[in-house]
Amino acid sequence: IMTIDQDDTLTRCITFELFDYSNPDATPVVVSKEIEFHRGGLSQGVGEATILVPPGKYDCITARDPLHTLRRTDDSLIWQPPYYYASFTAANRLLGGDLNQDDIVDVVDASIWGHQYDMDYGTGDTPCGTLSPHADINGDGVVDMADLTFIQNNFFQESDPICSEPLPP
Repeated sequence: IMTIDQDDTLTRCITFELFDYSNPDATPVVVSKEIEFHRGGLSQGVGEATILVPPGKYDCITARDPLHTLRRTDDSLIWQPPYYYASFTAANRLLGGDLNQDDIVDVVDASIWGHQYDMDYGTGDTPCGTLSPHADINGDGVVDMADLTFIQNNFFQESDPICSEPLPP
């Protein structure tokens, strides 16, 4: 067992949407969960969480940090009773830089960053309910050039589409 110093972790609110292809009229189930990340792993999407969802059949899930990232979609949701498994790591990691939830990293996000430049939040944690905008993308508690790097690296990247039923083979 490894103990992680509190200073080495970061808590972010992640919103998940679960979809059921067999009921296209159903609204997605939305669950928000505070997830703890290892600070060094934030850019790799390293974090693991168990979220409780209402009973049901789900085919697809999306995830996003509504203050900092684009929406990502995992349509390979795996059911292994009694759990569903999804992955938002590696190529499917959450991409930072969307500070206004308009589903694209663009000049508006850069403007928000510029307006908040040099702001010291005291912590990088953004539990559920944290007010927007919050331009500390990397989670070090301060809005600085490191945060602009996420915007630059992901400029013109767009959110994944929400889940939709796959086309027949």
